[in-house]
Amino acid sequence: MKLVGGSRIAWIGGKPPVAEPACGFDGRKCSLPHDPVVLSAAAAVAAAAILAAALLVRHYRYEQKLASVLWRIEAKDLIFITNFNKNSIPQEVDKRRAHTTIATYRGNIVAVKRLKKKNIDVTRAIKKELKQDFIQNCGLESTLHH
Repeated sequence: MKLVGGSRIAWIGGKPPVAEPACGFDGRKCSLPHDPVVLSAAAAVAAAAILAAALLVRHYRYEQKLASVLWRIEAKDLIFITNFNKNSIPQEVDKRRAHTTIATYRGNIVAVKRLKKKNIDVTRAIKKELKQDFIQNCGLESTLHH
């Protein structure tokens, strides 16, 4: 055998092609394993990853709601009840609590406690309690999920 037309061949990619493709001619060498153990393990890992992501998103949303200040009431929104006697207090107010400062907020009767502090450190536990009280007292239990 004799090379005709030159002494060197210019191969695409700089080298001659392989005799057989990496996955074979029919693709059997690169097919995914059909082992049920491997497939079920992969499905379990994927399900765990999805569950973990869902829990992280839920926790993030809960912390965002907790950080919000829905429970904060502006003093200008309160209407203080100053002149009253025990017989003029609405029936839904417990008369034993009538010695506190009473106001109305959006039609609801509330007890007000004045604090003599400029800054109050509201911890996470206090925020959780305020959020829960706000949800229960405003009737938002069916609309807000915590």
